[in-house]
Amino acid sequence: MSLPLIESIRQARPDERVASYTETVRRFHDVQSSGDPVVVATGGHIIYHRGHVLWFQTVRRFAGNQLVAVGAENDASLFSNRGVAPVRDESDRVTVLADSKSVDWAFVLPDVPTYADPESFIDRYRDFGRVILVAPEWDPFNEQRRIQAERTNVIFVPLRVPRLDISATKIARKIQRSSHRY
Repeated sequence: MSLPLIESIRQARPDERVASYTETVRRFHDVQSSGDPVVVATGGHIIYHRGHVLWFQTVRRFAGNQLVAVGAENDASLFSNRGVAPVRDESDRVTVLADSKSVDWAFVLPDVPTYADPESFIDRYRDFGRVILVAPEWDPFNEQRRIQAERTNVIFVPLRVPRLDISATKIARKIQRSSHRY
């Protein structure tokens, strides 16, 4: 069990719990080599809101003592797939994520996959090794995640979490529209 490694990560300052994708994959393999899985949640995290807080609390309860890592889509991916530039850049977003008491590790996903094409995510998940990928059970992309997990060494688990009437993408679009008025 790699509890000492996981505990050393948890004891680090938030800025020390943010790393490059390459370092993150290396860290995943270090934890996995001790026989422990890593629980991974990915998303845009354009604007951190209470829906994220509830989601990460749910992930933490599911993971127990396992390492919880959160990957944020990079700025280019968000613009390409959602048509919105994030309010905060990717570096700021992952630093805020790492500061959540439910998150142990945060990183930026380096690729720019096409959300509608399950194949474009395969390399990302293959790099992770044997992780447990989680997503809210209501997420519209869960069928793609299931396909991606089947083609890699990833275990996909949809988790039950309340769906709030909050959309960071809609909030970001509203902010961008209002900023063009001035």
